[in-house]
Amino acid sequence: MVLRRLVYANAGHAPVIYCPAGGEAVLLEADAPAVGILPMSLSADHEMDFGVGDVLVVATDGFNEARNGQGEMLGYERLMVLVEKMADRSAEEIGAALFEEVWRFGNGRFQDDDQTLMVIKGVALDKEDVA
Repeated sequence: MVLRRLVYANAGHAPVIYCPAGGEAVLLEADAPAVGILPMSLSADHEMDFGVGDVLVVATDGFNEARNGQGEMLGYERLMVLVEKMADRSAEEIGAALFEEVWRFGNGRFQDDDQTLMVIKGVALDKEDVA
């Protein structure tokens, strides 16, 4: 049996979107100030199961803070709904859909902030991949 564990720490960065296979997306919030603000690190490591089909989206605030022509922000709720809808797709397809949603939401207008993204998807291992 392969046990998959995700160990993460978030010190002052944007929340991470986690969507378990077949479940609802949640935000994994930062629990400490940004690295370098205080003389010592206060961020704690967190551990959780990360199984086949689970999705983790790490993105800069240029995604949730993307604005439309009326100045409304895209926000985490819309991003989480999209991740839930796309969760059965590959990490590459999920990432492309998130970039497309920012473009669509903003009606193709240039966004003021950078948009950097990493999508991690739990995939099944072949027998020969397991030692």
